[in-house]
Amino acid sequence: MTANSNQPNPNDAVLGGQGLPLNSGVLGGLEEVKQRLTNESEEIRMAALDEALNYGQPGRDLLRQVVKTETSDLQLKAYNLLSEQVDEKERQELQPYLHINIEIDNESSHPDKSTQPQHQRQLTRSERQNIVDRLRQENADNFFQRAIELGLNPATDLAELNLSGVNLSRANLKYAELNGINLSQANLSKAHLNRANLTNANLQQANLQQSRMYLVDINCANLKEVDLSNADLRNANLTSANLEDANLKGANLTGVDLSEANLFGTQIDETTNLDPVWRRAWASVNAPLDKESSNYVIREVMPAILERYRDRIEATIKPYLELKLIPDQNLTWWQSKFAGWQSSRGGFPYLPKGVDYPKTPDGDYLHLLAQINFSEAPHLEGFPKQGILQFYLSMDDSSYGFPDSEDVLNKTVFAFSTLENRT
Repeated sequence: MTANSNQPNPNDAVLGGQGLPLNSGVLGGLEEVKQRLTNESEEIRMAALDEALNYGQPGRDLLRQVVKTETSDLQLKAYNLLSEQVDEKERQELQPYLHINIEIDNESSHPDKSTQPQHQRQLTRSERQNIVDRLRQENADNFFQRAIELGLNPATDLAELNLSGVNLSRANLKYAELNGINLSQANLSKAHLNRANLTNANLQQANLQQSRMYLVDINCANLKEVDLSNADLRNANLTSANLEDANLKGANLTGVDLSEANLFGTQIDETTNLDPVWRRAWASVNAPLDKESSNYVIREVMPAILERYRDRIEATIKPYLELKLIPDQNLTWWQSKFAGWQSSRGGFPYLPKGVDYPKTPDGDYLHLLAQINFSEAPHLEGFPKQGILQFYLSMDDSSYGFPDSEDVLNKTVFAFSTLENRT
């Protein structure tokens, strides 16, 4: 192969049926190398970088383009290859394109702090948000490079900021502190988020296709309607995350923790790599419900140690009625009500003639907390079909009958009464 040629040579042939070594020349010259750089396999893309050096100056130009546009390991390798071919001045010109947490020595498992921008003082949250808003208006192609130029450190300065709708495709955010960040509807496809902190983040409707999120912490994050198809989420912390209607098809969730996560409407398929205990939880949460069985299943995802016994736990569930409080100032005396501390007519109980109003031992009148008219409620086995149940508390009990100390318990005065066959 001619070293400086951008065209295929007569000997650049691949015999049919034979395997192609990753570091070999291929029919198509530099154009074929460019094509291989778009391959989904990182191994093939890495090998293509080695091949680019065989094409002289055009190959080095291609490596420069990779340094300026790519992130993570691919960007780092292109930089290291160019470092052996160019002078110190050009190396310094290329270094600002290295995104956050690029590990120059390749031996450290932690970010190289020398590549991080140094601030003379800590930027305020308002200043950091102003930088982000400015870049949003500029519609900057290289968001992070411009952010660094303006004094923002993407590794530490993005937490709790609003980056909704921003294009961060292929961004390198490994180890970044992004807790509380708003990335709703943002494009993070193929982004590097390994070990990043995204606790309490808003990622609703974000595009995270094929993103790398190994060991990422997404505890309590809003992932509603997010696209995580084919993402690498191995060993991620997804406890209490909202994954309602999220797309997890083809995603690798081996070793994830989904305790107390919302999996209602979450999309998975046979290509989703999910531990059996969580796949079973997903199936239970998304099982069709009918009117008769709706009170006999647990819709939430329980901790793994309990998910194994979901069937036994659900078998102990008893039917119940859920009370929904609706403000109404025009209730009749005998209707069901939660009086609270209101002094309106709706807060008074129904009492037939001859029934004394409940009092404390000191003779003070109690306050109506709630009144339930069974004739207005669906029937539950073991409960009457009609009649009124009332709950009373002393006026100075602000804890609604739930004392927070033994002393309060001794002073709490409460009572309940039933009025049979009253409707």
